[in-house]
Amino acid sequence: MGVLSRKAGRVRRQARPVGISILWKPLRDPHYVVASLQPGGGGLRQIFASQSTLTELQALARANPEQAMAGLLLGKRLDCSLNLTPYVLIESHVHVALSSLDERAIAQDIRALVAQVSRRRKPLEVLGWFHTSRSHEAAVSPTHAAIHAACFADPWQTMLTFTNAGKAGAFFLHDLRAARWFHAPFYEVIDTKAGSRAPRPTCIAWPAYLTTNTVVPLVSEPTAVRAREQPVAVARPVARPVARPPRAPARDTLGGVSRVAGAARRSALDLAKTLGGRAAKTSREATKKLDKIRAERAESVARRKAEADAARARLEEQKAKEAAERRAAREEERRKAAELEKQRAVEAKALRAAQDEARRKAAEETERRRTAEAEARRKAREAEAEAKREAAEEAERLRAAQAEARRQIREAEARHRAEQAEKQRAAEAEARRLAAEEAERKTAEEAQRKAEEDARQEAAREEARRKAVEEARRRAAEDEQRRVAAAEEAHRKAAEEEQRRAAAVEARRQAEAEIAARRQAEAEAEALREAEEAEARRLAEAEARQRAREAEARRQAEEAEVRRIAEAVEARRRAEEEAEDERRRAAVAEVLRISVEVAAMREKLARAPAPVEGGKKTPKTPTPHLPDLEDTTTADGPYRYLALARREGFEVTEKIERGTPEHPETIWLLHEAAFGLRLIVVTTDETVREASLHYNMRTDDGAPNGTSPHEHSDGEPPTVYGREECLHGLRARCRRLRATGALERDWKVAPTSENPVSSPL
Repeated sequence: MGVLSRKAGRVRRQARPVGISILWKPLRDPHYVVASLQPGGGGLRQIFASQSTLTELQALARANPEQAMAGLLLGKRLDCSLNLTPYVLIESHVHVALSSLDERAIAQDIRALVAQVSRRRKPLEVLGWFHTSRSHEAAVSPTHAAIHAACFADPWQTMLTFTNAGKAGAFFLHDLRAARWFHAPFYEVIDTKAGSRAPRPTCIAWPAYLTTNTVVPLVSEPTAVRAREQPVAVARPVARPVARPPRAPARDTLGGVSRVAGAARRSALDLAKTLGGRAAKTSREATKKLDKIRAERAESVARRKAEADAARARLEEQKAKEAAERRAAREEERRKAAELEKQRAVEAKALRAAQDEARRKAAEETERRRTAEAEARRKAREAEAEAKREAAEEAERLRAAQAEARRQIREAEARHRAEQAEKQRAAEAEARRLAAEEAERKTAEEAQRKAEEDARQEAAREEARRKAVEEARRRAAEDEQRRVAAAEEAHRKAAEEEQRRAAAVEARRQAEAEIAARRQAEAEAEALREAEEAEARRLAEAEARQRAREAEARRQAEEAEVRRIAEAVEARRRAEEEAEDERRRAAVAEVLRISVEVAAMREKLARAPAPVEGGKKTPKTPTPHLPDLEDTTTADGPYRYLALARREGFEVTEKIERGTPEHPETIWLLHEAAFGLRLIVVTTDETVREASLHYNMRTDDGAPNGTSPHEHSDGEPPTVYGREECLHGLRARCRRLRATGALERDWKVAPTSENPVSSPL
């Protein structure tokens, strides 16, 4: 499968067809929101499917429900040209009738289809696969999961499941980090052009999905599908379904009525052809404009690249010229030095003494450098050992704190159960038996929740320890690379020093020979030599000062460049953190909105009347809250805070892990169903960082403090959305809000991703 994906070439860019699509979201599985918060979206892509392809697939599943079918979803893998969002566009399919439901046989059939598609040399990729099932609910069975893992390697490749004789279906994607399958949202790309406010025709009526668009059922001509055909049938493009008006009777007793009906049919056909021609012309014009914009962008990029190359070439030419000038200056300096060396005679003893002094200083500098490097390595090892020790101590403190927190929770729960048992012993024998059964059930549930929570924490700690070990290994490798680079640099410098010493010895030998040959001439020009030697010393000192100034200037320029790069990196990091915080706030608001929609849907389904044999069942009344004086404080740990929230009637509906292994963070979404209260808590391993309480309240005199200005009114007192910080005194706030009697159990005003909650989340 990976070979087929690589043969597809580069991922092209094209604007997403959102304007002509219907967005379908899962009704009961909001995990796609958590998956979208992963870096890079977890490697997943948004799903767009053409309406004609979905219609053909549903007709294929409904044609013969007893015959199991499977096939490939074909299309293109694209990136949005406007915001670079990755997505796939499903345009066609191939299918085969399954002769066996064995896992190995189905996998062989899928691989055969993949091989046939790869040989056709069409610009279509395998975007996933589909299959039919006899079950009544769309789900991923272990057999289908194993087939997908064996035949499809990319995380963005999807699985489409049809159940209940083709009347239900669902797209599935696999989250590698969470190791679970989840319902994926998808876009239904309609085949007809509809107005911006007109209802959009749809072929989807799956119970597991809902949409906020205004839709009407699609009226299309039936498509003949040969479900029992054994050879592979490639789905070819078909005419787009056109919504048709009701046909008039074929015959009438009066001829005029028949002629009017025929004229009406011809005018409707002409209108459909005209609209189709206009749509095709508009599509061609839009394609030409997009091609022109892309060409202009490519030309602009090429022009900027050419300008950058020209500027770089000019800079390199200038650098080469400056290097040539410096080489010429050095050659001139060497020539002058040689002439001065020929004209003057320096006493051999003074020359040897100077060279010996230079060698001694070089040896001392080398020894000092080696000592400094050894000291630096020793300090680095000590710092690394200290960091490991501190990490071990921190982990031990964290484990001790968690153990203490669990012990306190167990003690508090034991005291609570003892008090309940003491109160219940005074009741009737029947009440005592019922209370004992209820206490045992709650104890089992609490123990199970604690076991699950401990297992998740242990997994998180194991992952953190693994990442810490990997980070230590990476740092050790980097240190080893730096040490090797330093050793190579020292070896290179030693070789250069050896070459300079050899050149100096050769120059000294030549100078001594020349001194022995010209000793008589040098005695006569002693005065001249002394003057020239003084001038040479002055020039050498001036050159040394100039070189020192140039070296200092280069060092300052390098330090300025390093500071600039560090500032740029810091600014980019801040921008990324701000973007991440903005995306996180929008995601949390979306999760809260989805939870409100799901709660409303569940309430609506629960209120629907259902026939029950044997008469109506008496609804269970909620257990009244017992008086309790304990309340949350700013010093509470995560487990105590959540335990007090559970006492107040809150249940955990969503848990989102985020942050880094060094600084993990968890978002808890809790719901109190009796009064419609929702609680969002942000915790670390030891502390509660943020906590906010959200609710809907009826009001007669405007929005109270902390509520949203958005209101809802349908003839009754207006309802407002409220939000309060509740890190301290959560239970007192909940009791105060319940005492007002104005809380709305079914929310009417909720935050949205366009209008996120004004909280630090």
